[in-house]
Amino acid sequence: MTGEGLGRIARVRAMRDPLAIVRAAVADPILYKAAALALDECEPDEAAATWLAQAHDRGEASSWLVASLLGHLRHPAGYAKALELMRAGVTYAPHSLVSIAGVDAERDLIEAIETSEDGNVRRVAAGALGALGTESAIAYLVSAPARGRLRALSVAQALESAPLDARVLIDALRSPQVEMRRWPPMLIAMRLEAARRAGSNADVPDDAALRAALAAAIDEGFDVVWRADATILRAWLGADHPSG
Repeated sequence: MTGEGLGRIARVRAMRDPLAIVRAAVADPILYKAAALALDECEPDEAAATWLAQAHDRGEASSWLVASLLGHLRHPAGYAKALELMRAGVTYAPHSLVSIAGVDAERDLIEAIETSEDGNVRRVAAGALGALGTESAIAYLVSAPARGRLRALSVAQALESAPLDARVLIDALRSPQVEMRRWPPMLIAMRLEAARRAGSNADVPDDAALRAALAAAIDEGFDVVWRADATILRAWLGADHPSG
């Protein structure tokens, strides 16, 4: 990048006028990252959110850029546009709804999962619900595979940092539905591997019943527990189990 380009990025990064920031980013999307960081340091701004939504309506701003910047703006005036973009399958939009409305976005995120036939919309909305982390959001996510609305991997990824007690994991592992049994091993393996890389303790309940349920899932074979996850889980369990 030229010195001129770096200078423009630095100028946008130093701005504290949200409307000027979003105008600059729409005019030149290469400034997006600098604009997002600058907006994070500004107060929510109605004028900027309204202008950005209108720029999208006029076809002057791309959907991904608008969806993301509305989240960094965090003003309620941008919620309706972020919701529209989520329903259209724009990846950044679900997290922007949470940034704008917090727990009040939960109902719309669940509705998207329940009604959308776009698997990517459901997956990203699940991630936003997991980031929201309310008790009701977590309860919805852990049960969604039983209704066929989310795949196990989407649930595991969404809940990777969510607080879960052993009983929730055990109940899923004992479910008669295979897709329900799949997500706890994925989640626990994710947490164990992340902790290994960070050199820290994994946030996994050290519960005898959970260990037994995981061992039984491994015994079911790779249709329930992926090969790589089984290796991680066996090490944690401290015993060898048949691969099925």
